[in-house]
Amino acid sequence: MLTRAWSQAKDSATADPVMDDAIAKIAANARWYDRIVDASRLRAFLGSPMTSPEFRSMYEKVFVTRLTLAEAKKIVSLFDHGENGTIEGQEFIGAFAQLSFVEKSIVDQERREKIRAINDREERERQRKLNEA
Repeated sequence: MLTRAWSQAKDSATADPVMDDAIAKIAANARWYDRIVDASRLRAFLGSPMTSPEFRSMYEKVFVTRLTLAEAKKIVSLFDHGENGTIEGQEFIGAFAQLSFVEKSIVDQERREKIRAINDREERERQRKLNEA
């Protein structure tokens, strides 16, 4: 759900700026999340459902990233299936893991494109030198 909302927010010209900011912050943390090293930190989200202020406080402690209350409310609203103003930690952890995979895939793709461009440039230079000889 978070990955879908993030994709829609990125692609939409009329997206909610508060939602955009909230998802961008979470995506940035997801991009650098290491599931082996950082997994124990995510366990902090497990337990009873959290309200927006509780989620905000927990997120700031775990990721050392400031969320406004409005941003926390937007994220909670993505997961509030019971429409009672709370977020289940397990659902957030699952969505965060998916977003982490997507973000890392983007990083890998960007890295491959840069390497491909460098290799192409080097090959063109090599061909130019061969043609001059």
